[in-house]
Amino acid sequence: MERALIEDISLIKSECDFMLQQMQDLKNQISQVTHQISIIQICSVSEKSKIESHLQNINAHKQGFDAMNARERKISELHNKELEHKQQAEEEIERQKLAKILEMNERKGIQAAAVESECEAIERECNVLTVGILTIM
Repeated sequence: MERALIEDISLIKSECDFMLQQMQDLKNQISQVTHQISIIQICSVSEKSKIESHLQNINAHKQGFDAMNARERKISELHNKELEHKQQAEEEIERQKLAKILEMNERKGIQAAAVESECEAIERECNVLTVGILTIM
């Protein structure tokens, strides 16, 4: 019986040692998983930081681009207004030239009418003189 008890104690001790080894293995695995979780959390924070940094850079570039676009748009608007003013000035000059041409044409028409009238008067006078000469002859 003593032998059976010693064997039972030995068996129980072997089981305890085995269980202690399993518990030690589980403890090591838990430690490794905890370490991996810590590394994952550190990586997560690092990646979030990188993403935030990239977002800030993108926003800075966007603001610069928006500012450049605003300047270009303003320059374009000023250029368009300048062109419009030039075109209006050129149109006004053309209207003035046309008015002068019409005025000159009207004066030339009046002068032509006066010359024509004078020619008719001279022709009548010539006819009278021709008749007078013919009668004298």
